[in-house]
Amino acid sequence: MDLGLDIKKSCCFSGHRKIEQKKELDIRTCLLNLIMDLAEEGYEYYYCGCAVGFDLMCAETVISLKSEYPIKLVAVIPCDNQSKNWSENDRKIYDNVLRSADYVVQTGKEPTAENMRKRNRYLVDNTDFCIAYCKQLHTGTAYTLGYAKRHNKKIINVYNIIEYYRLQESLF
Repeated sequence: MDLGLDIKKSCCFSGHRKIEQKKELDIRTCLLNLIMDLAEEGYEYYYCGCAVGFDLMCAETVISLKSEYPIKLVAVIPCDNQSKNWSENDRKIYDNVLRSADYVVQTGKEPTAENMRKRNRYLVDNTDFCIAYCKQLHTGTAYTLGYAKRHNKKIINVYNIIEYYRLQESLF
């Protein structure tokens, strides 16, 4: 499963599946800016767990920037048929992400909680930086961020950035 890619030039994504629609534009704008900044710093590889919500937003953002920056998308899927119970629209996005990915890694066969954690650990173990969207403590995303923190990875939580700017706007 080791692709031999440079960990020091690699970033992963982890975030919630359910994103409030009113925050989607802010999240996408923040992601775009973060990924462009990292690409300009030399980050080449972007690992995505390909779950509904934040993960797919991240993958779409990387895909949209591939023509402007020398970056590659690594789709890390936890099992066969991950998208089988998703909406038609989410399945279309997922299928496009897999087709557009430069690498696809599958970490398990069955859709079990352990295979989801295995995928999340793979994301962190193979990267140096983690861009997250985490606002709830008892979730897979919180587990992944805790794992990243224990392994001394750089972490940016998009949720905190957006909330900071919302607070600033309300003060002025």
